[in-house]
This record gives sequence, structure tokens and C-alpha cells, in this order.
Amino acid sequence: MDLTLAAVALAVLVGMTIGLLTYRRRWLGSLATTTTAAFRDDGFPGLAKTYAFTLPDPQVHLLNDAVVYPSVGKGDPCGFGSVASTDGRVAGQKLTVLEDDKHFFPTYNPAITIASGLAGKYPQLEQVFTPIAAKLDTATLTELNKKVSVDGRKPAAVAHDWLKAAGFII
Repeated sequence: MDLTLAAVALAVLVGMTIGLLTYRRRWLGSLATTTTAAFRDDGFPGLAKTYAFTLPDPQVHLLNDAVVYPSVGKGDPCGFGSVASTDGRVAGQKLTVLEDDKHFFPTYNPAITIASGLAGKYPQLEQVFTPIAAKLDTATLTELNKKVSVDGRKPAAVAHDWLKAAGFII
């Protein structure tokens, strides 16, 4: 479940946050972003417009999604990056998600989806899944995603362990 609030992260280097800023403040470095986020109105252009800032082209680095997280984590070539806030690599790279106080980015909450026929046949499934969905907050999703994307655990094992720890299964 990596459907998340898109966010900009700041690297935490040498155990301390370097220039923790809200978007309104002046950018002190360059930005790593994906080609998708770089050109979409709901990505970097919209963010820059909403928060009234610009970055010169040489300060915007287009990178593959998989490369953005470690690049920002190392601060090379960028100290800021366009990331998904609940992606496990945020915690794995010790990134700090900046506050979006203008609520530019929408929240992409995970949703449990069931085939219509199955839902019609077993309407009690909604009662089973509603409390599970309610417990999947940002912190929980981030930790679960980290166990898969950073720690290398199998998604089914992570889900099983969480469901058991949360009291949904024995």
C-alpha cells in the first residue's frame, strides 16, 4: 500500500535536520524529482505556484523514482526531493517530510477494494475491513512500507505480522 500523500522531503544528515523549512521559506538547495512530478500541475509546477517560489533549471534534477530517495538521503545531487510521504524509503533514508501548510498535495488514502460480486455475496466483509482500514494511519503505513522496501521483508509476512499484532488475527 503505497498510495500516499505526495510530499517533499528534506535529508537528515549527521543526525541533525539541515534547514527544516516549510514550503513558504526560501529553498536552500536543489530539488530531485521524477519526470512525472516535474511537469504535472499536481507536482512541482503546482507546488511552486501555490507557495510562490521558483528554482532555476540547474537546481531541478530529474531522476528515476528509485534514485530520488537515496540521492536526497546523501544530499547528492539534491537536498530536497519529491517523495511519497508513507514510502518506507523516507524512514530508511532518514528524510523529514515538510509540512504542507497550504494543503497543496491531496491525501491518497489506501482503500480496500472488493469485487462487486464478492461484496454482494458477503456483505459482512465491510465490517471486517473497516477497522483494519481505520488503523492504517500515516505512521503505520510508513513503518509497514519500510519493512518491505528497506528491510527487505516479504509483503505477505509484514501484513500477517501487523494484522496479528493489531489483534485482527490470532
